[in-house]
Amino acid sequence: SHWELMLRRAPDELKVKVFNPRYEEYGWQSTHTIIQIATTDMPFLVDTMRMEINRMNLTMHLMVHSGGVKVKRDASDKVINVLPYHASIEGDHTFEAPIHMEIDRQTDRKVLTKIKNNLIRVLNDVRSAVNDWGLMRSRLGDAIKELDASKMKQLAAEVNESKTFLQWLLKDHF
Repeated sequence: SHWELMLRRAPDELKVKVFNPRYEEYGWQSTHTIIQIATTDMPFLVDTMRMEINRMNLTMHLMVHSGGVKVKRDASDKVINVLPYHASIEGDHTFEAPIHMEIDRQTDRKVLTKIKNNLIRVLNDVRSAVNDWGLMRSRLGDAIKELDASKMKQLAAEVNESKTFLQWLLKDHF
């Protein structure tokens, strides 16, 4: 069922499915509520989802994330090949993140919808942060260049402390 979720996915499309599989409908079943994600692979996905599940006071029993899958899609956004992750391959391909989670079984349709909507919200926040990261680093570099203690009204020690902190942030401490 996870393969079916990710089989057709437009570039940067986020797909989230929250459900209770029944054998009659899916050909498999679980005592847990299942969350399936299909999205572009990027940093912070796993931690963000884990934090959101915890924030909703739900217990996670299992999370499976392969670290990303390299796929090639055709013009209709259908997967036509799964490629070796570390191989250098020419042409169009994307790194995608199929993520499977199992949480305590939830039977209330409103709760299932809330879980889905909350995950969509936080994963869209992750995408925004990741997409803005380069620009934020660039602007931070500009701000550091502008901080010149001799031109500031503040004490030189305060300006230098601020500059040191910003330089520390720029060294992958964002």
